Amino acid sequence: MALRPTRSLPLPGEVICTSAARSTSVERYHDVVRELTVDHSHAKHAALASGDTYMVGSLARLKLWGDRVTGRAREAMEKLFRAASRTT
Repeated sequence: MALRPTRSLPLPGEVICTSAARSTSVERYHDVVRELTVDHSHAKHAALASGDTYMVGSLARLKLWGDRVTGRAREAMEKLFRAASRTT
């Protein structure tokens, strides 16, 4: 899950997208994500409203928006995902 970039990758967007092709505005975040507390942690935990877990961060952005990466960064990304697919 990641924000859809407005122009290029470093810029955040205003639409939340999942790898299951679901999109929603950031204003409707709580319709997509359920935040909860657990006894053993002070940090909030979160899951999709469906109950599924999700990944965020740089790898999630590359999986969703990697087609926008160019140059040496593209070469590195392709090498990374090729290596990852051989180990799974």
